[in-house]
Amino acid sequence: MSLKKCSIIFNNRSQNVYYNGENVSGFVSLVLDKKKKCQALTVRVSGETNCKWMENYGSGKTKRQTEFTGREIYLDFNMDLISPQANNEQVELMAGKHDYGFSFILPQNLPSSFEGTYGCVRYTMQVIYKRLNYPDQFYKIAFMVITNINLNSLSYVRLPIKHVSSKDFHFLLASMGTLKITIESPVSGYVPGQKIPIKCYLQNLSKVNIEEVKISLVQITTFQTTCPQSNQKVESKNVAQCKNDGVAKEEEKIIIISLKIPVIPPSTFLTCSIIEVKYELKFLVTGSGVHGSKKFSVPITIGTVPFSPFQDQGTSSRDPTAPPAYTDIVAPSYEEVVVEKRMKGKYEEWDYSPNFVPRYPVYKYSTNEPEPEIIKTSAVDNIVESIKNTECGRSHWHWDKYQRIEDMRLLKMFIYKCSKTKHILGYVSKVRCESLPG
Repeated sequence: MSLKKCSIIFNNRSQNVYYNGENVSGFVSLVLDKKKKCQALTVRVSGETNCKWMENYGSGKTKRQTEFTGREIYLDFNMDLISPQANNEQVELMAGKHDYGFSFILPQNLPSSFEGTYGCVRYTMQVIYKRLNYPDQFYKIAFMVITNINLNSLSYVRLPIKHVSSKDFHFLLASMGTLKITIESPVSGYVPGQKIPIKCYLQNLSKVNIEEVKISLVQITTFQTTCPQSNQKVESKNVAQCKNDGVAKEEEKIIIISLKIPVIPPSTFLTCSIIEVKYELKFLVTGSGVHGSKKFSVPITIGTVPFSPFQDQGTSSRDPTAPPAYTDIVAPSYEEVVVEKRMKGKYEEWDYSPNFVPRYPVYKYSTNEPEPEIIKTSAVDNIVESIKNTECGRSHWHWDKYQRIEDMRLLKMFIYKCSKTKHILGYVSKVRCESLPG
C-alpha cells in the first residue's frame, strides 16, 4: 500500500459550506507509509444536477419499462497539484505528510445542494493520485453550496399575506350557509428557525360545525427530465404543521399560531432547470359529517438571510447577490436536513457518498420572543364576562350589540369605556393591551 491516508481540508470551513461567488480554498493532505513516486496529482471539481426514475408502459407481453433521466452540469474542471510529467517521468515523494494547496471561485448562479427522491444537486472534489504502471487511486469528498437568497433584496416578500376564501354548504338542494375564512401574516418571506405568525379568522355563517383547522408548510419539488423525452414528477411533503379546533355553527373564531420553520433548503429562483423547490402554506378546514372540507394555499418564500430592520436598502452599495455579511443579525448555524428518501440508482461518476446529508442555515431566535400582538377570542370573552357582572359594565355598555372583538385598538376602547371597573386589570395584563400606543 503506497497511499496511507488522503484528506481534503477546507480553510476556515469546518462544515464545508459555501455560498455562490465565494472563494473555496484549502489543501490536499497525503500521508505516505514509505518513499514513493508520483506521475501526477490532480483535483477534479464537479457540480451537477441529476434526475432519474422508471415508468411502466403497456401490460402483459407488451409491458416495458422506460428510464427517464435529466442532467445539468455547472462545475467540471481539474487542478493539477503535481503536474503530469513528460516522457513518463515521475516525482519522488518521501515518506510522511505532504500538503498541496488549492483555490477557486464559485460562480454566482449555482443552485443549492439538494437531495430528493428522484433527483439531487451535488458538488464534489476528487483527488486522483497517479503512478506509472499502477492503478489510479481516488479520494472523494462533498461540499455544500448554498444559493444566497437575501430577503432584504426581494421587495415582493415584504408584502403581507392576506387571503380570503369561503365555502358554501348544502344538504340536498337546501343551502346551509357559508363559511368565510381570512388568513393574514405580516410578510411572505421567512428563513429556517423563524416562526411564521398566522392569524386565521373563521366566520361561520352556516349551520354546519367546523371540526378542525389544519395548517401546514408544504415543500413542493418538481423534477424534470430531458431524455428520452421531457417528463415531470412533482413531490409534495409537509415539513411543518399544526392542528386546531374548529368553530361551532353560527359562531366566529380567531386562531393565532406560530408555525416554526425547520431545517429546509431555500426556494429556487431559476438557477436550475432540472429541480425546482418552492413552498406554500396549506390550509384544510374540515366540516362535520358529510359536508366535506375546504382546501386552499398561499405561496411563501424561504430565504437564507432574514429581514434586517437596520439595513437601508436605498443607500446600501453592497451587491445583494454577494455572500451575506452578518452585521445586523446573528450568523446562522448550519444543520443537517432530514433526508427521508434518496434517488435510487448507482452512478459511478457522482454517486460518491450514500450518506451525504446537506446542511442549510438556521437562525436561532430567543424563546422569549414576543408573539404577535393579536388578541385571542377566548381572552376577550373573559374580559367581557368579567365586565358584564359589574355595576359599571351593566350601566355603560349595550350588551345586546356586543360581538367578538378582533382588533386590539377596539379592545382598548372597550376597556376605556369601563375604566372604573378595577376587576378587569388582571385581564388587561394578560393581553398586553397597555403596551399599545394611543
